[in-house]
Amino acid sequence: MISKESVAGGLALLAMVGCGGLLDRPEAASGPAAAGAKRPKNVVFIVIDTLRADAMSLARTPNLRKLKAQGQSPALAWSGATWTVPSVISMFTGAPVRAHGWDFPFPRFMDMSKETYAPAPALPMLAEVLKGAGYHTVSFHNNSMLNQGLGLDRGFDAWNPTGDRNLARKLGEEVDEWDDPGDLTGRPNFVYVHLLGPHHPLRPSPKACRRWGIRPKQVAQTRGLHIEDAQQGDEDDQDLYRRGYYASVEDTDRVLGAVLEALGEHRENSLVVLTSDHGELLGEHGLVGHEQWVFEPLTRVPLIVTGTDLTLPPIMNNTMIPDLVTQSLGIDHDWPVKLNDPLPLVAQRQGKVALSPDGKIKGIWDDEAFGAGFSSFDISQSTAEDAPLARLPFPHADAKLRMSRGAWALRVPGRRLAPVGKAMTDELQEALEALGYMGAEDPLPTEPGEAAEPEGAEAADGG
Repeated sequence: MISKESVAGGLALLAMVGCGGLLDRPEAASGPAAAGAKRPKNVVFIVIDTLRADAMSLARTPNLRKLKAQGQSPALAWSGATWTVPSVISMFTGAPVRAHGWDFPFPRFMDMSKETYAPAPALPMLAEVLKGAGYHTVSFHNNSMLNQGLGLDRGFDAWNPTGDRNLARKLGEEVDEWDDPGDLTGRPNFVYVHLLGPHHPLRPSPKACRRWGIRPKQVAQTRGLHIEDAQQGDEDDQDLYRRGYYASVEDTDRVLGAVLEALGEHRENSLVVLTSDHGELLGEHGLVGHEQWVFEPLTRVPLIVTGTDLTLPPIMNNTMIPDLVTQSLGIDHDWPVKLNDPLPLVAQRQGKVALSPDGKIKGIWDDEAFGAGFSSFDISQSTAEDAPLARLPFPHADAKLRMSRGAWALRVPGRRLAPVGKAMTDELQEALEALGYMGAEDPLPTEPGEAAEPEGAEAADGG
């Protein structure tokens, strides 16, 4: 535990060495939209599960790139956690993991015969706030963990588990029920879309497999590419999984194109926010997946926003999304983390913490990864984190990182939820096996009867 005395001493050290505004966020070009500015009527919040920030440039992603060109993206964005549930809770509540306390491990690391996950804490959620402001709130999502009685559906009028292949069609049916897009005084709408995309197990389409040199027999479509094969295999197994990942990203980009097209003319008066719940390790540090780490390929995610008069700050955590949404809509709500709050960036996983006070240097507190329990890196030049930070050009960096964490910990009240004392249900086990969280030998398809080829895959991006 970091004591107040050590923080005070460290702050004195920072004063001697020169902090240089390390804890302050660079000012955004403008603040909240001025009174009378045009505000979006609808909100479309899209999460692409397990999408690394660099996937947009390493894979063929014309729809992601077009959306980015139409809107804004911070130079650096982090997720608040490195697996789905705690990250989504942060994006729904605007609270970092330390504050909301849902910091459980993957199911296979819990005794699910005796206890299950606690529901999300009773913090106001984005859908609840928007529903209270008169919004019709709907979700279409393709991650079974979101359906397990965790309270993530609070505030939603409809909470619809939907496979990627059918999501654009079902969203289109929903949008057909909206008021005429020219009627800005009618009922506003909030839609949460969660695509499973490049999450394990990977089932890239035949078209994407051809582009990435994957033979059909390497991908049994009912089984997919299993992350365990890459984790336990050699470099060739890792390379196959890496190519399957980027092939799946390309499939998901085509689904995204269909999702955006389903909005029709409503795109013109909608705030669209796109991000990921976390990234993925694809061989960095000799690791594959997103289990219990907080390395940069996991913490760094895409963040794209269109349809707001706000100007985004250059460095963001996606925990700021609720405040971004309500500010853009002119709704007054006091979220735990706000759009222009001072840094640091923070991501957390089972008590392990990654922190960057300026988007340049990064500290990781991890007793398993580092013998000393801590290491620091320069992420402004490389995201590889393959060598500890040199003392130059960042003298006293370790002290700054430690003091930044101490100051942040004093500012953010901590909590830790306890698991619920009851056995895992058969439904939960089946859902977790489908996602590979329980290590099933033959995971079930994401949705019964779902084909491997995403909807609209051949129609878009003819290359």
